[in-house]
Amino acid sequence: VFFLVVAATHMVSAGSCLAALALAISVMAMPYGWVLRVAVVLVAALVLVKHRGNIQRIIRGEENKLW
Repeated sequence: VFFLVVAATHMVSAGSCLAALALAISVMAMPYGWVLRVAVVLVAALVLVKHRGNIQRIIRGEENKLW
């Protein structure tokens, strides 16, 4: 997911956020234990919180691109 999003958008932050969301959704869809599910959701939430400035810049169209 990360590489596909970065290739399409040229933004690492978009790739990071969507990869974290995809991982959380994938883990929730599989029969893993609750400890792993909680841990993955918390890590995905942390990624989104740490990238909130980047997300705001993406929405405004001001986020830097790789190329």
